[in-house]
Amino acid sequence: MCSATSRTSLSNMGKRPDKKRVPTGLILFDQMVGGGLPRGCRIEIFGEEDCGKTTLALEISRAYKKPYYMEFEQKFDDEYAQSINPTIGTEFKNMVQPFTIEEGVDDFIKKFRAIETANIKIRKENNKLKKGAKKKALKGQYDLLVMDTVGSAVTIDQIEKDMQDNDQVASLAIQMTRFLRSKAEKILSPKGCTLIMLNHKKEVIGSGFGDGDRTPGGRHVKFTSIARFSITRKKTTIYDDAIDMGIWFRKNHITNKTTIRKCRYLIKRGHGVVRGYETLQLGLMTKTIKEDGQFFVLGDYRMRGVKQMVEFLEANPNLRSAINEEYLTSQN
Repeated sequence: MCSATSRTSLSNMGKRPDKKRVPTGLILFDQMVGGGLPRGCRIEIFGEEDCGKTTLALEISRAYKKPYYMEFEQKFDDEYAQSINPTIGTEFKNMVQPFTIEEGVDDFIKKFRAIETANIKIRKENNKLKKGAKKKALKGQYDLLVMDTVGSAVTIDQIEKDMQDNDQVASLAIQMTRFLRSKAEKILSPKGCTLIMLNHKKEVIGSGFGDGDRTPGGRHVKFTSIARFSITRKKTTIYDDAIDMGIWFRKNHITNKTTIRKCRYLIKRGHGVVRGYETLQLGLMTKTIKEDGQFFVLGDYRMRGVKQMVEFLEANPNLRSAINEEYLTSQN
């Protein structure tokens, strides 16, 4: 489970701002979860294949000072990742493609503890320095771990043994439970390191995984996540190479019912989230942007169609920021 602070954050989610949250910069998403993601908690993002899970995780990672990306699908694209978050990639040694889940988790925990040990040593050395002496700066601790995707991870037992489907499901669930209980809860959460687990729906993975709404990794992933986000996708006529991504915020634990809280984003391939589309939604809500038949009116500007308006906002970041700020002010 998450720390006591994270439990409090869960009860306040969507009700009032919390200083111990990380705003992601995605305004509608942040508003949906109550001002940002609580530090040191566990989040599960799940949906069908190619619905935007990785893109959303990369967008969220931009808000963190020192993210770490663990990719199990063996298809990570450095160029695409850095087009969204320039601080993530193999060259920065914060993106790894481990062969097994045990290898990936153990390696990350070693790095996490090494930084903590180094900081303890630096603090002791700084305390011994005379007054006015220049002190050493502490090393930045990882504040986000993304696992992409849990369902694609394999265990040592799966490799060494000829397992049936049911046994494979159980093996992954056991390893995820061990990681969450012995490491994520005791090591990562107390230090404020948020864990985002990407997952995909499995229509057929042995017995009990056939209703299309089950996700791999075991019940511990599902029931101990402070929040779960279900992603759906559909085609959009705005761009040929884009998808309309719907994000549904789901309640946690046994009921796990979908709430009415949701938001939408436009994802363009090779680009990430189209910020101009979000600003268009915000502008329409505050009536800063008005609809006039097929046209959108913003002050003296008159654009025909959603695509033209979105591209105009994309090309004018200062104007986009002003509209976003007006929306945020109207919510206070």
